[in-house]
Parts: sequence; structure tokens; C-alpha cells
Amino acid sequence: MDSPAEIAAIRKGNSALENKSDAEIVEMARKNTAMMYDPQFTLSVSLLALLVYGTLNSLLIAVIYRRVVFRD
Repeated sequence: MDSPAEIAAIRKGNSALENKSDAEIVEMARKNTAMMYDPQFTLSVSLLALLVYGTLNSLLIAVIYRRVVFRD
């Protein structure tokens, strides 16, 4: 993000950034990085992942119990 060539490559890759100045692009990148390391964001993503894992795990265990334990 230090060289103008990197900023030009970012601007070329994202059409929404064509009208932004170099300083605005650097500021947006810093905000994005800061958001990724924000504890509240990390906690939310972790809880969502645990919810999905717990749901899929319980469904898988229920299917295994139905087929193995409760045989006809």
C-alpha cells in the first residue's frame, strides 16, 4: 500500500474505487484491517461458526443413532 503502483492495481481491480483518492483507498484498507481484528467481530464470527458446527454435529449424531442403534 506504500507505492502508487500497488494503489493503481487496487483501483484497477475494483471499479468502485476508480473515483477515490489514494488517501481514501489507504484509509478504507486500514478500516477493513481494523474491523477484522476487532474483538466484537471475531466473537460474532466464532459464535456463528460454533452454532453451525453444533447444529450439523447434532444432525449427524442423530442420523448415526437412527441407523446404528435403532435397527429394525
